[in-house]
Amino acid sequence: MGKAARLKAEKRKYDELNPPHPLETTAAGGRPHEEEHPQAASRERELVEPLREEAIADLPRLGEPWLMDMSEIAHMLKLSLRTVQRLERDEGIPGRVVIKGNVRYYRKSVLSWLLSKIEGQSHGE
Repeated sequence: MGKAARLKAEKRKYDELNPPHPLETTAAGGRPHEEEHPQAASRERELVEPLREEAIADLPRLGEPWLMDMSEIAHMLKLSLRTVQRLERDEGIPGRVVIKGNVRYYRKSVLSWLLSKIEGQSHGE
């Protein structure tokens, strides 16, 4: 038996022992079509769509940077840089990341933190 025939036989044996999940492939080797697996395709959409929407919501808007430095936080809050530095020293600003000695903050973490502070103040905390 030649090498190609042996590999083909091994692949056939593997495929028999490990059949693909209906969501992985169709008979043609592509994604399932609704007419072939209507329940599987529907279930896939139920599971994937919320994750996709959440991932898209987490992406920064076009032109909006992922990271910001302290001066950008100060500008956004209309505070002096020194006040933001004291805020970082005393309370800590979330989302801190150091890149080659440069401190940056994840925009989403900073905005979430600010919203939580605003909500806390509105509830009398």
